[in-house]
Amino acid sequence: ATVTAKVTLNGKESANAIGKYFGASKEEYTVAIGDKIEGTSWFTPVIESGDQIESKFMLQEIDESGIFEMGGEGPDHYLVAKKSGETTVIAYLFNSSNSSSSSTGTTVLNVSEEPILITFTVGESLSSVFEGNNNYGGLYNDSDTPYAVPEGMTAYLVTGISEDGTSVATQDIGYLPAHTAVLLQKGTDAKAITKIPYEGSATVPTNNKFYYSNPNSPATAPTTRSWYVIYNNQFVKVTGGTQVKGGKCYLDLGTTAGTRGFYNIGDGEGTTAIHKVISEGVNSEKWTDGEWYTLQGQRVAKPAKGLYIRNGKKVVVK
Repeated sequence: ATVTAKVTLNGKESANAIGKYFGASKEEYTVAIGDKIEGTSWFTPVIESGDQIESKFMLQEIDESGIFEMGGEGPDHYLVAKKSGETTVIAYLFNSSNSSSSSTGTTVLNVSEEPILITFTVGESLSSVFEGNNNYGGLYNDSDTPYAVPEGMTAYLVTGISEDGTSVATQDIGYLPAHTAVLLQKGTDAKAITKIPYEGSATVPTNNKFYYSNPNSPATAPTTRSWYVIYNNQFVKVTGGTQVKGGKCYLDLGTTAGTRGFYNIGDGEGTTAIHKVISEGVNSEKWTDGEWYTLQGQRVAKPAKGLYIRNGKKVVVK
């Protein structure tokens, strides 16, 4: 319910302030590096226009973590997320629509109570792992500390090839092991790539075939082994002698596996149309999107030469 209250600031009583919230609260949010934190969008108890309150946050860090950088002045303070981590900030809600006896010309609605506490978990942008429209990406934990799986995501080890031979075999691991590459699946609620220490028991797996190409010394695919990288939500084979871009992850299936040009991830939905090619044929109207596909269903850029599928028909490029 809406309430009317007076608060005290610097020993002076304020004018009446109308609103729904005057006490303490603790909220938790996940944001990405570069996000700007300002205004009332971070205030869960909603302030409505009929409440006669024009409000903003003054945010101030409790600690000196350096996770946020302060900007703005007075009630227009804002924070910019600068690095990964977790920190708590305090917030004061101001009212500028009523007269006030304070020196700042605003009424601090919650000054007589505990400050509003907001815990922000800051992580890297999703684009650092998920390229374009990919729902899958590789992430390497280069720390000695195991981390929790970022909110809204699922982490997998890649252990080999599935029984039907068309997909990779994965194992849901539930945390990010130290010095290990994992396959991440992005859910609809994913917001940022965070690094929060994992509180459970965590061991370094021995059955993972997913690896990391160090930026300081990028890995080069041997001609005698089958390496794959993530492209368009599938694992695509790397030509022997080709260097894997530093900072990216790759799948090493060894010398006795990996005969296909690509492997699906999960059920293959949204990756390539390989299953649709088999079940529906190349003349299905679902293939009339103007894109180029190999006869195995792999989408490619416009090729120089060869036999391909385009707009539901086989096309020879000379």
